[in-house]
Amino acid sequence: MRLLLDNGPLGHLAEVMHDQWSWKAGTLHVSDIVARERATGALTRRLLEACDAAGERWITQHALVLGSPAERMYTGRLRSRYGQATKTSGEAASIALLAHGLEDGVLVTMDAKAAFIALVELGPGRVISPFDCWRWLLEEGCIEAATRASLDERTSETMSVAGVPGRLR
Repeated sequence: MRLLLDNGPLGHLAEVMHDQWSWKAGTLHVSDIVARERATGALTRRLLEACDAAGERWITQHALVLGSPAERMYTGRLRSRYGQATKTSGEAASIALLAHGLEDGVLVTMDAKAAFIALVELGPGRVISPFDCWRWLLEEGCIEAATRASLDERTSETMSVAGVPGRLR
């Protein structure tokens, strides 16, 4: 399963990143637009630039290629649908990439509007919460239980929800 991170989850991971982490190349994915939007902070840049022993990045960045089906969906359908262009460009790019080219991918987002648009455009099973991502990273051995707990707490506060969903405990 390819997990494509939105801005919020990427930022939370960057805030808790440990030097002891040793992930495989391509453990997570991100659109290049989300990467550019989040790369203004040193912590996020450090996470985006982190590599495995062979020099391959842990987080694979995906670009919208001009004229591709994903780019046409992004400009012709998704960007025209959103009211605030700059606020949602990364989300729209992620959804377009998942619809065309990353068909086995899943969007990880904290944004309710982006989650709903992803559900409509991609169908069921193609969008998950950060809580699901944190659990997956723990199960894959990428993070430890204490880091997951910290991520869960940050996510709960940011999303204004009462803790981890019962289905993930």
